[in-house]
Amino acid sequence: MPRRALHGHFGGYLKLLRKQAHLTQAQLGTATGYSEGQICRFERGERVPPDLSAIVAIFAPALGLESKSEAAGTLLELAASARGELPPAADTPPATHAQPAPDAPV
Repeated sequence: MPRRALHGHFGGYLKLLRKQAHLTQAQLGTATGYSEGQICRFERGERVPPDLSAIVAIFAPALGLESKSEAAGTLLELAASARGELPPAADTPPATHAQPAPDAPV
């Protein structure tokens, strides 16, 4: 069963990852520059998650996550959803098909 199904919101998943990293709320707060109370409110869903760039730059490293890992991707998806934003992969413009040069034979 995918982790998203088990922890359908950012706060629950953040708490799971924090515990897997053997960090207290205070320790995660110190590592990220947020207070223990802010971490607590993120986990309870009482506060909108940080912006996605902060998740990538600050939270993922503090939790010991590789930036391209499944766990980091899930955390980003859940944060984006809670913020009402598109996840990073969906935010990028679709690839355009290359057009032949005007003088190229078709």
